[in-house]
Amino acid sequence: EKFKNIIEDNKGLAYKPKREHLQVIIPKEPLDIIREGSALSHCVASYVDKVIDGKCLILFLRSVVNENDSLVTIEIKDGDIINAKGFSNRKPNNAEKIFLIKYGKEKGLDTTFLRYWK
Repeated sequence: EKFKNIIEDNKGLAYKPKREHLQVIIPKEPLDIIREGSALSHCVASYVDKVIDGKCLILFLRSVVNENDSLVTIEIKDGDIINAKGFSNRKPNNAEKIFLIKYGKEKGLDTTFLRYWK
């Protein structure tokens, strides 16, 4: 129940701009985060309790064409995008990074982490 409330409070962070091939979606339930970690072979499944406790928010970068295919997991904390990882902890590619910076600007999120992450 607490998870659903947190997601409801943050639903404005979903992002599907026109004429873009990427989008940001919000997990609907804790199992979505667990599946994301499994699909991308990284540790985001261990973040479910952090989301429930309000310590961070986990969002998913997906293709508009197939939003079921995991691309990049995004961690937001205190209004900052503090982490973004793809399969096996890869860094976002250039197109993903540019999209996430645009997303952050649109949603009022600090993207300093992305701007200096090489």
